[in-house]
Amino acid sequence: MNNLGEVYRRQGKLVEAEELYRRSIAIVERAPALNPLAIANALNNLGILYTAQRRYLDAEPLLRRALDIKRRALGTERREVALSLLALGELYSYQGKYAEALPILLEALAIGDKTLPPTHPLVGDIVSALGALYNSIGNYGQAETLLRRGLGIRERAFGLDHPSVATSLNNLAVVYKGQRRYHEAEDLLKRSIAIYERNYGTDHPEVARGRWNLADVYYGTGRFADAETEYRRAIAIQERVLGREHSDLTWILEGLARTLRSTNREGEAALLDVRAAAIRAKHAQE
Repeated sequence: MNNLGEVYRRQGKLVEAEELYRRSIAIVERAPALNPLAIANALNNLGILYTAQRRYLDAEPLLRRALDIKRRALGTERREVALSLLALGELYSYQGKYAEALPILLEALAIGDKTLPPTHPLVGDIVSALGALYNSIGNYGQAETLLRRGLGIRERAFGLDHPSVATSLNNLAVVYKGQRRYHEAEDLLKRSIAIYERNYGTDHPEVARGRWNLADVYYGTGRFADAETEYRRAIAIQERVLGREHSDLTWILEGLARTLRSTNREGEAALLDVRAAAIRAKHAQE
């Protein structure tokens, strides 16, 4: 049941995944002494799901409880502990709590480097998370080095057409976008989107994210018609998959508004800004 929930999560079927994770937790908690790691894994997976949904306050206690269970059951230097540290570190990164996230992710990497082969997929996941964090704080050189390392690990472990490879390509493209290396970013994003679409179809949150980033690249190079097309595609996917009031929509709507202003369409842009502000205000109250 927990494994099926993971399949649904990766497919973007978040409601179905949450239901299975909750049922899995209810089952294993009936006899916690028999398999504490089963409880920890179920809690960790549900916490990761909540993180993906930006339900950060719901995610943190689950991830912390999972980490505590694993440390008590296994000690500190085990792969399973590194996995929970990664989930918690990514949560803090997404919240912008970089000072808290960095030591957690570095601890995860230290465990991974000590206990796993250098090409292990978990090591790839940890260095990729660290690379994304360094990009967020403007350390582009360190970010590129780590993200390239993560990309290489994932390509060797999974092949060139795996969703994890697409994620690495997308994150590396974001680094290039921040440095205005737009042509390099465009190539990576097109490859990333194609991989996601082959694996998940066209209506998936990661496809929307890729198109949103591609729109930003087009805007940065003055290709406003192409940017508008990609922003609108990203919005349509988000609305179909995650609903019309998802928090990510604020950024995409504002990107589209910025693009429309560049083509002297102030009236349309203003309406988009009003909608984005309403979504942001709604989430601020939650």
